[in-house]
Amino acid sequence: MTVPHRLFLDANVWFAAAVASTGASAMLLVLCQEGQSNATAARRILQEAEQNLRAKAKPRDAALVRFYRLIVAPGVEVFPLRRVKKPQTTPPLSTQRTLMCWPGRTSQRRMP
Repeated sequence: MTVPHRLFLDANVWFAAAVASTGASAMLLVLCQEGQSNATAARRILQEAEQNLRAKAKPRDAALVRFYRLIVAPGVEVFPLRRVKKPQTTPPLSTQRTLMCWPGRTSQRRMP
């Protein structure tokens, strides 16, 4: 038995699959429903796709119904997006007053 591919689908793929049931985006989701692949999506991406469907899709009701059916289909995994802390570029104030030692520097100097 082979391990199915894991696909991360962006909002434009969900939008296209909801608007048209034929096409590459819809085919990717059919492969996931058949168990040949697994679709992964962040909750925020699905919210963005839903918002775009509400604003842009012509037959809005049919596209939204198709979208809701796609996200609950087997082979689709939805996960919350975690906040990532930004790396700290400057050391805390307590270390700025003492010796400053940055990686890549060969000398150390005292801060005034």
